[in-house]
Amino acid sequence: MVVALGASPATRRMPNLIQNAKAGVYFARSLYNYKRGRAKPLSAVFVVCNRCNLRCKYCNSPFLKERELSLSEIDTLFTNLQHTGIFRLGLTGGEPLVREDIQEIVKLAIQKKFYLSMNSNLLLYHERPHVFDEVKFIFTSLDGPPQVHEKNRGKASQEGVVDAIIDLRRRKKPVVAICVVDQQDFTDIEYLIDLAERHDFKLHFQLRGSMPEVSTKKVLRGQLAPQTDNDAYRDVWRKLYMLKKRTKSIVNSKNYFEKILHWSDYHQFAQKTQNKSCAAGYGYIYIASNGLGYPCCLIKDTTQGIDLLTQNWIEKFHDKKPCNDCISGPYLEFNLLYKNPLASIVDLMAGYGRG
Repeated sequence: MVVALGASPATRRMPNLIQNAKAGVYFARSLYNYKRGRAKPLSAVFVVCNRCNLRCKYCNSPFLKERELSLSEIDTLFTNLQHTGIFRLGLTGGEPLVREDIQEIVKLAIQKKFYLSMNSNLLLYHERPHVFDEVKFIFTSLDGPPQVHEKNRGKASQEGVVDAIIDLRRRKKPVVAICVVDQQDFTDIEYLIDLAERHDFKLHFQLRGSMPEVSTKKVLRGQLAPQTDNDAYRDVWRKLYMLKKRTKSIVNSKNYFEKILHWSDYHQFAQKTQNKSCAAGYGYIYIASNGLGYPCCLIKDTTQGIDLLTQNWIEKFHDKKPCNDCISGPYLEFNLLYKNPLASIVDLMAGYGRG
């Protein structure tokens, strides 16, 4: 829908209302099937490449030895995802902008009418700002002031990132910065909140990963140091929860904080427990750069992938996950959404608000 200049505020909001209504229909269908033990994913994340221009302490993507799909294969993949009923498609990496044909990939996704988001470190944004013309939502990374961010992600890893965020917000693009919580000085977190409030973007805080080693199979790494005290780390999250009550910049849901605050051991990221359910595979899926689909990235090395170029996820998915309870950032929010949909929707809408 094209909105004319000078249109009323109500008219300008119409595309968002239509998009939200469409999302609601897709989610209701996904939730209905999930409650009956059937897969009907709402969301998919696709790794367009594992290559990256950074070497973050939390991520093994640059070390994964997987091929990248061609444009024609990606077109086939997106068609199959469309037939599966996917509403939201996230493009991620590695770093998506290092793919020379990322603009063409975005066009393919738009042609299939996905609600499109992208995860990017934004270091290449000023070379390729046009890539984001049709992207609806952008996720990036900020861990604190430049010296803190560079300690975690490498030299010059924050160079130009804030300027890119400012430009995206000028273009009315919603931006959420993912912030990995260590036991850093709390002034680093307050720095991020001040930055977000000044430049009108959002923050989503996540725990450190659970894999200590560099791996060619596991996606995440960056385990908390063995000597990290659980109560001390919990106190950091408790302070963050208090900060959420005074700023609109923190988008983590209240239930997200409650779940983390009640987690017993932060050195253990996921677990298998009785009377727990996980929406991975039912409500959301993760797709590696070679087109193999998994319930989520955390169990990619312990579960068999489904070839989504030739097979249908709904027909082939069998819930044999090694875990059913975790505190992994976006997966936790998704699981809370499927567990307690009404409260989660209200909470997330209040946090993310309007772009």
